[in-house]
Amino acid sequence: LGPEYLAEGFNWLKESYRLNRTNPEVLEEIGAFFERKNKIPEAVKYWQKALKVNPNLILANEKVKEYFSQTIEQLFDAGQFEEVLEKMAENENLSGTSEMLLIKGKCFRNLGKYDQAIIALKQFLKVDPKNVQANRDLGISYLNKKYIDLAVDAFSKIVINEPNNPLNLGWF
Repeated sequence: LGPEYLAEGFNWLKESYRLNRTNPEVLEEIGAFFERKNKIPEAVKYWQKALKVNPNLILANEKVKEYFSQTIEQLFDAGQFEEVLEKMAENENLSGTSEMLLIKGKCFRNLGKYDQAIIALKQFLKVDPKNVQANRDLGISYLNKKYIDLAVDAFSKIVINEPNNPLNLGWF
């Protein structure tokens, strides 16, 4: 569709929104329109509004999760660990996935908050007990807390689960 159709479609959406600001389908479509325009913060805002009215909207749920995950990954990759934890605290309903638990544990470890890292990493390892990253970060956290036996146990798991990586032997 050409830009004139998009503009006309958006005018219809604006009018529908003006008449009923709580119609979840209209809010979801406004979000999709902003996404097409690459105005992601505005899109997310409308998807979140739509989800407050109807938490079962599939598109809005998927898009909010997608952009939340992207934001968290970008902040983590930039070393902005406090900001990652703040965003997770603001969006607890999106932060409970196993992927987010791993990132949370890694953030706490990078910030030297080893007790909190241990809690998050152990929660993650209930879902994926063979995960090398989580066991490595758990071992580092234990080591920093001077829990040597627990650190050795965690480091042993990374050698068992990834025996061909010589870097794993460096922890012994």
